[in-house]
Amino acid sequence: MSALIRNRSKFAARPSRPQVTSVVAATNLLEVIKACEQQDIDLAVLGHVLNVNEKSRITSTVRSICKRGTPVLAL
Repeated sequence: MSALIRNRSKFAARPSRPQVTSVVAATNLLEVIKACEQQDIDLAVLGHVLNVNEKSRITSTVRSICKRGTPVLAL
């Protein structure tokens, strides 16, 4: 049995993590802070309409306030 198949079977035997079931919309930096403080954010998605400076500010805020390692996807 290859290592890949062994590792896959070990992974499949683990209890699965609950699926993400909600989306929290934030339209400004204060709402981002509030969302990070009140929710367990798994992923932050920044829309394409934000300018580069605002994306940078929000990314810094998410990294400092949300749980450690929250990924940020900037479109």
